[in-house]
Amino acid sequence: MTRLLQNHIHVAVQLLSTFQEVDDPYVFERVLASVYGAILSSQSHESINEISSFILSNIFAKEEVYPNVLVRDFARNIIEYANSHNLVGFSESELKLARPSYKSVFPKTIPSNEDIDNEYANDYEDKTIPKHRFAQDKIIDSMTTEYGRGTGWYGDFGRYVFQSNFSNWSNINIDKLSNYAVEIIFNKFGYDAEKHGEFDRNTPYTGRSENSVERIGKKYQWMAMYEVVARVADNFKMTDPSTRWKDDKKYIWYNGSVEPSFRDIDPTFIPPDSTNIRLITPPNYNGWSDDFENWVVNRPGIVGDLTF
Repeated sequence: MTRLLQNHIHVAVQLLSTFQEVDDPYVFERVLASVYGAILSSQSHESINEISSFILSNIFAKEEVYPNVLVRDFARNIIEYANSHNLVGFSESELKLARPSYKSVFPKTIPSNEDIDNEYANDYEDKTIPKHRFAQDKIIDSMTTEYGRGTGWYGDFGRYVFQSNFSNWSNINIDKLSNYAVEIIFNKFGYDAEKHGEFDRNTPYTGRSENSVERIGKKYQWMAMYEVVARVADNFKMTDPSTRWKDDKKYIWYNGSVEPSFRDIDPTFIPPDSTNIRLITPPNYNGWSDDFENWVVNRPGIVGDLTF
């Protein structure tokens, strides 16, 4: 999409307007990411005023700023780029509106493990439960933090992704935040085992390979995490990274984008067509005949135009 919008960013105004009400944050976030990438790689910036006005009005000038850390990130950086390159004449109040900290509601009560289990978990002893319903349990297990359900019972996503991404906040309960994310997955995003369970239950585990088929529930886990991060960032200060290992820690509001960064894509880099990439064949070096002591001091190891 970034390629399609490059030097045609006037199309982005209608695109953003079309998708602003979509109930899937991942879709809206990717649209914004593509618009951001296209703006940075375009020579023509026609309609940048309209895009900036849309973002300010429909994302930042709200009682609650869109609670997704990546939506905010790409939206804000469109404004920052337009401002730094003098493409739009923003007022100080408009720039302040686009910059953190933002406003969002943080729940007064967060579900316990028992609440989550009673509402969403299944009884494995009950043979009458359809197998696809157990896909819900995959989400609960995957979201479990390091000590969320006792020692040694955690999910890889819960510990190494969710918990890790909150390491800059020390004044939070990560176990309860995980439960809050699970509640969002089912209650807000509408994960439905009747729709998604058969696929998710039969998705094979292929380890941490890059080209693996993921559960639909995993996508919901990412979306929930980005929302929880946004709400935590709005309501709790984080440790200043420069003082993280000092005794006299300082606490600041999360400033977005940089540290910690939650981006999982760089839309500002458009890779060239593969036909235009010149591959360089590495030299074939076979001069390993000497023992190690002699090899490290042996100077005439010459292969083609390369000297070792």
